[in-house]
Amino acid sequence: MEYNVIDIDPEMNYEVGDEVIGTVEAVSADEAIGKVLEAIGVDVGFFKAYDSDGYAAHILKYVDAIPAK
Repeated sequence: MEYNVIDIDPEMNYEVGDEVIGTVEAVSADEAIGKVLEAIGVDVGFFKAYDSDGYAAHILKYVDAIPAK
């Protein structure tokens, strides 16, 4: 399935469409987030292993993956 990974930070005032960080093919929303973050330079595997609570608090709190239309 194709997903749009979006920035959901409530402090940002995006125009519709500007919140999209990237679009990828993935089997789940979690995988889509990981793929897009890796594409922009975040070592997701290391971050999750090193500090999974930090990953959730600092990354997942501000991004989401929704099916692309």
